[in-house]
Amino acid sequence: MEHLRKEQSIHLALVKLMDRTGYNMIQENGQRKYGGPPPNWVGPMPCIDCEVFVGKIPAYIYEDELVPLFETAGTIYEMRLMLELNGQNRGYGFVLYTDREAAEKAVRNLNNHEVRRGRFVGVCLSLQKCSLFLASISKNKSKEEITEAVKEVTEGLLEVSVFPSHTGENQGFAFLEYETHKAAALARKALMARKKLWGKNIWIDWAQLEKDRKGANLHSIKTVHVCNLSPSTTAATLRREFERFKPGAVARVKKFIRHAYIHFGCHEDAVVAARMMNGAIVDGNPVAVTLNIYRWQQRQPQGGGASGVINLQNGGTDESHAVESTNPRVQWSPWTPGPSFRAAQGVFPLNPGSQLYPTDLQLLQPGQFGSAVSLLELYCCVNKLPPPRYELFSLLGPDGGFLLVYKVMMLLTQEVFMPDMLCMQLDAAKELAAEHALCGATGVVNPQHGGTNEHHAVESMNPHVQWSSQTPGASFLAAHGVFPLNPGAQLYPTNLQLLQRDQFCSAVSLLELYCCVNNLPPPHYELSQLAPEGASLLVYKVVMLLTREVYIPDVACVQLDVAKELAAEHALWNLVSRSSPTDLTRNLSPV
Repeated sequence: MEHLRKEQSIHLALVKLMDRTGYNMIQENGQRKYGGPPPNWVGPMPCIDCEVFVGKIPAYIYEDELVPLFETAGTIYEMRLMLELNGQNRGYGFVLYTDREAAEKAVRNLNNHEVRRGRFVGVCLSLQKCSLFLASISKNKSKEEITEAVKEVTEGLLEVSVFPSHTGENQGFAFLEYETHKAAALARKALMARKKLWGKNIWIDWAQLEKDRKGANLHSIKTVHVCNLSPSTTAATLRREFERFKPGAVARVKKFIRHAYIHFGCHEDAVVAARMMNGAIVDGNPVAVTLNIYRWQQRQPQGGGASGVINLQNGGTDESHAVESTNPRVQWSPWTPGPSFRAAQGVFPLNPGSQLYPTDLQLLQPGQFGSAVSLLELYCCVNKLPPPRYELFSLLGPDGGFLLVYKVMMLLTQEVFMPDMLCMQLDAAKELAAEHALCGATGVVNPQHGGTNEHHAVESMNPHVQWSSQTPGASFLAAHGVFPLNPGAQLYPTNLQLLQRDQFCSAVSLLELYCCVNNLPPPHYELSQLAPEGASLLVYKVVMLLTREVYIPDVACVQLDVAKELAAEHALWNLVSRSSPTDLTRNLSPV
């Protein structure tokens, strides 16, 4: 009844708005249009330069409040509010003004305007997007094959841009340029419906144009991307070739094996170089030269700091700021990988306002599971069992350090599994324990084709997923810090705070350490995907149960375990980076 009263109240407010302004209102295709055109309008529809994007709209605010607010900047031609199936707004919309000056005034006056206490809307100029980002494509496909496959399902394709790797293959992604925004939007819809190219799941979204801090500014681009180079071509050769039309124009050259980035002193020189050198012969190869207008948008996490991606490996670049974690034994540094690395690893940007759908492990594809830990979770999910509980034990190794082993407890059946191996690394110990429990719990062991007598395949209860475990020799185990656990050896329950720095090798385990040090319950992970059904990119939400803080990374992943690692990195970076140096020592140091 309360829901019906709210709907009726909103309806009456919208009717009153239309009576006051004389504008029409129509709802279609997941959006509600106000105006377009306004009453007594004469002339063509205003261009895209007159439109602004409005984000971070609270779910309980509608046109009856938004129209009076945006009317303060100028005459509205049309407002489009994006809606959910239940009629609730999706948090964003578009306002098209009758002139460019009104749109610019709306950005100046209404960006970060407080519409409710503590709730601020974001307003920026809208862009005519004509470029799409196509990812997770087969790397052995050429530019011509990609163009032909895309043209089969879309219209208005102008150009396909691919970026070769050091092997000469494409890097698993491409940019698609269309004639108009409408053609690009229809192409995006068609490719999302297609889902697969060459039998492989694809991912499609809008490409992000290069932006400076003030917004879209293509005239600031001073770099060109050069493809199809010979591996023997040097940076000096490229500098000489690209300075033929203007000596001294090149500021610097970054040469890779088969492609390069050439930076110029000004935008005009970059444009001339792209026009004159595209198709030119360099060391016997015809090169493709384009302005480097594409990049990923990186969002800063709340509370300051760099991107939410944490590199657990030593040796960060000069640009990365090392953060000394609490525990003096643990250190990591934030690291923002480039587009080619992310695409190769199946990691893609998560655009603001993207709809996330809760999903179940049973809906995932076989290739999305990358560890025994995640497959043991799947086994419990399929059999309607609570998640397994891991208990850490240790004994002193020959060098005085801790050798670790996890005990796995199946809470409902009261089964207990413990491997006969000890590990130096915390994450390796957990993986071995999960493998051992998976073998014991399923009880289905079949020889794998082409494997040795020690190589077995364990099928989980999900018929789509098959997992293999291999028993390596003693020399391999010792080289990787894995040692046999002798029968009767005395094991001691162990706290994470007692471990050494080099025993942590993932953000997931470091987040556990953070919770342990700060007397918090373990973090809760909630899995979502970007499509309501079928295979999709995955995103984990991290919930800190005691404080109710929620962290969602700005990337989506193909692999389940990669998604969990990136979510833990994002949560960990936000939790630690908001603290002062003094607080950092308290947050992760032993108590």
